[in-house]
Amino acid sequence: WYEDLKDWYASYKTTYTYTQSNQLESEIYATWNATDLWIEMYRDEYDYAEDGSLIELVASQKYNPNDPWRYTDRIIFEYDSLDQLSYENNYYYQDNGSWLLNSRKGNTYDANGNVVEELHESWNSINNLWRPSTLFQYTYKDGHETGYYMFTWNYLDLNWKGLYGGTAAYNEYGDISERVDLLWNEMLAEWEMREKIEYDYDFSVDFTNVLWPYPNADPSDLFQRMPTSIQFYDYDGDWVLENSALLRYSIRTAVLNLNIEPLVISPNPANEFIQFSIPGIQESSTLKVYTPDGKLLISANTFENTRISTSSLLPGWYIARIQNGKELFIGKFIKE
Repeated sequence: WYEDLKDWYASYKTTYTYTQSNQLESEIYATWNATDLWIEMYRDEYDYAEDGSLIELVASQKYNPNDPWRYTDRIIFEYDSLDQLSYENNYYYQDNGSWLLNSRKGNTYDANGNVVEELHESWNSINNLWRPSTLFQYTYKDGHETGYYMFTWNYLDLNWKGLYGGTAAYNEYGDISERVDLLWNEMLAEWEMREKIEYDYDFSVDFTNVLWPYPNADPSDLFQRMPTSIQFYDYDGDWVLENSALLRYSIRTAVLNLNIEPLVISPNPANEFIQFSIPGIQESSTLKVYTPDGKLLISANTFENTRISTSSLLPGWYIARIQNGKELFIGKFIKE
């Protein structure tokens, strides 16, 4: 919206096509040019097996409006005998017109279908060998993730070096009660506690009866009971309380009439950026990105920015929210 002209000005759009089975077939991202109208820039194409599982994603782009589409990247998905995603094989397109295998991500599962290891490897075309690069390990209890650990491969010592990690505990309702952040001590070759967050709840109040203050946070997908306080600690031989937050509530006197819609984010998983499409988005709308425990990390105007950089985020999953008038869009994405 241009206030001086009192008129809407086109910015960007994403066009979607679907298969007869209602599966996403392609996404084309375009920006507006006053002379050339819509200029297509990026395209993702999806291919599926007969059982409906995704088997291939091919990315293309245009450098000039009249250019043909040029391939850039390709992912081939492999599944195990239980139809669990076992490998994502990444290729990039060469100038000679062929695909070159570049890297892959492999998943290992427990008996409940939870990912317990995620191994990232790069392909050495000279030796025809896979070279490990990054390893994520996860632990679970009662359906909740209780531990996550990231390692990088040490090519000199030929072993894994810890980078960062954390543990989490939950109460009987499934709410997180404690989260501890860990860092790797290279000298001792062990994990060290660095920070901790503790949560207190009023168990007598179901979270469905809590009206969370929009638009700053919406952890309704995280809490089952009403959170009442949060404590933040640093570790220095023992836990030292550094900060705390007390959550106060009043009696609800009105109903906030918001339409909640899913926020479609691409690419997902993300690396350097995320993008999204909301028709008729208002100039005052803002994208907010939160950690799973509700910490605000990114706040960016969505009218002027067609892409939001995620380069500052650590690997993991995040919550994205946009309030557009009386419409609230919420989505999750993974940062690799």
